[in-house]
Amino acid sequence: MTSSSPHKFWLIAAACAVVLLAAAMRILGAGHLPFWSDEAWNIWVTRDGAALMLERLAANHHPPAYFLALQGWQVVAGDGKLALRFLSIAAGVLTTAIIYRAGADAFGHGVGIAAALMFAVFEQPVYYGQSVRHYTWLLLGEALTLWTLVRALKRPAWGRWAAYAGAVAFLAYSLYVGLIAVALQGLAVLALWRAPLRLKARLIAAYAAAALMFAPWLIYALPGMVNKINAGAITGYFNSIATTPAGIAQAADLLTAGQPALGLGLLALAVGFAWRGRTAFEMVAARVVLAAGAGTVTAMLLVNLRIGIVSERTLTAAVPALALSFAVGAGVLPARGRSVLVGALVAWAILTPQNVIPRLNSDLVAQTVAAGWSPGDFVLLETGFDDMAFAYELETVLPDLDRRIFPSFYEYDYPDDSAMLADLEAALAREERVWLVYWNVPPRLAGMLEQRGYTRVHTGRVPVGINDPLYRLYPEVEVSLFVRPRTPAEPRVFGGLFALTDAVVPAQVAVGGTLHVDLVWQVDDLPDRDYTVGLFVLDAEGRTRAEHFGPPPENPTSQWPVREMIFDRHSIDLPADLMPGTYSVLAVVYYYETVDAPLQVEGEPNLVIGAFEVVDP
Repeated sequence: MTSSSPHKFWLIAAACAVVLLAAAMRILGAGHLPFWSDEAWNIWVTRDGAALMLERLAANHHPPAYFLALQGWQVVAGDGKLALRFLSIAAGVLTTAIIYRAGADAFGHGVGIAAALMFAVFEQPVYYGQSVRHYTWLLLGEALTLWTLVRALKRPAWGRWAAYAGAVAFLAYSLYVGLIAVALQGLAVLALWRAPLRLKARLIAAYAAAALMFAPWLIYALPGMVNKINAGAITGYFNSIATTPAGIAQAADLLTAGQPALGLGLLALAVGFAWRGRTAFEMVAARVVLAAGAGTVTAMLLVNLRIGIVSERTLTAAVPALALSFAVGAGVLPARGRSVLVGALVAWAILTPQNVIPRLNSDLVAQTVAAGWSPGDFVLLETGFDDMAFAYELETVLPDLDRRIFPSFYEYDYPDDSAMLADLEAALAREERVWLVYWNVPPRLAGMLEQRGYTRVHTGRVPVGINDPLYRLYPEVEVSLFVRPRTPAEPRVFGGLFALTDAVVPAQVAVGGTLHVDLVWQVDDLPDRDYTVGLFVLDAEGRTRAEHFGPPPENPTSQWPVREMIFDRHSIDLPADLMPGTYSVLAVVYYYETVDAPLQVEGEPNLVIGAFEVVDP
């Protein structure tokens, strides 16, 4: 499994190419993929200062390493999608390089390249490498422990054991579930490494040093963990995979890029090598890798019988060791067969990517709201745990002009649901237009709005875009506009036919944006013909700069219901050269055959219904 010196340059060049491939797999699309709930939760955790962040993490049994880095990174790089995902991208690329180095140090460059190549393209590390999540740091920590451990086994100097202790501490500060693999690494070394006890004692010393490094956080977070355990809050893992034949098959499919038979075959070859390898070091290194990979998966499936610990995300704890195990198994084969087999597996992983956890179309929902949103409109989210994902996407597409987004999932920012409702009541007291985004929770806020005088005037639906059993009851996200019309002292009546009871003109519109004007009408008698409502944007000199005519063909005035509220929206695209300043909105109502003689309103042929300001956001 070792490479000859003349080939070393090309092997290192190949390793660099694999690292570049890993970077490409993670960077492509990372700036455009929609945010999903857990990513947005990470942003929420880090947004309010270090002290509150640590308190939130302790309450949710997450260690702080990734989150501290993310909080600091946002100060430097901002909160764009690619910037936020860079920590995961960088961790994925670095992990690829470390896996190569671990394989090369233990089994030769060929095995290192094969292991790194598989890790570079397998769906789990790629998916989390494009997410604002700490699972990439779990992968990095796992790879570091494997690399430093095989180096310590190869030459058991104290410095190398110290490096292993640091890697274990880093892993513990990244995600607790990775400690399962660390425990199995230690058991494999103690049981299967044929070395004097004084050398094995150095492993114990390394674990003791790692425990000391981890102690400050453990002391801080332990009370919260104990409280959760006593309250029965830690009873399973969200969306866990059951330890059943179907669940095991799902896990195997996920961990082998959809080729479980091939993966099991390579593992079998790796097991054979672990007991019939060429050198004692290679055999013990293979045993450690198998314990950290297949052993971790087995242990998790057993624990899963009592506590739901197995899921798409927790299984990542085994991925670096599994990639090395598959490469060790492939290394047993002749060179040509090894190249064909690994190449086919890698090509399959690239060409048939599997979506580890389906992403919501949160970006499309935000774009739907943005198409009809005006500065000052209130956006109310009723999407449960996904509130923050939708909020992030909305903040990305809505200009920062009197932008108000209200997440209603109280567990984010309130002690209980009643506190959230009290804040919502206070906010709604002054709102005329409310956009309600609803999905995946028992509905209640639409009824609350209607009880407070709002009328639903429009509903759009956006497909969720996923095929997940959790969400089959809610295949679409509803985006609804609610309006609470003001009741004027006296309606403005056009031609004795159309009573304009309210006109909502936003106070501000961005340069080149769309002006949404909402008119509320009432008719006492059914009009005998179809009239046109024209709106005109006038500058300070009275010149028309933009216009819109309605109502839409599907709602002609001859069919307006008598003595009911009629909502009439006019969306006026403002010219890109319309300079910042104040503009007025003029309304006329006319019949097309008598366009030069519009209906009179208060003795005039038109009516100024409001004004707005064009601003440069």
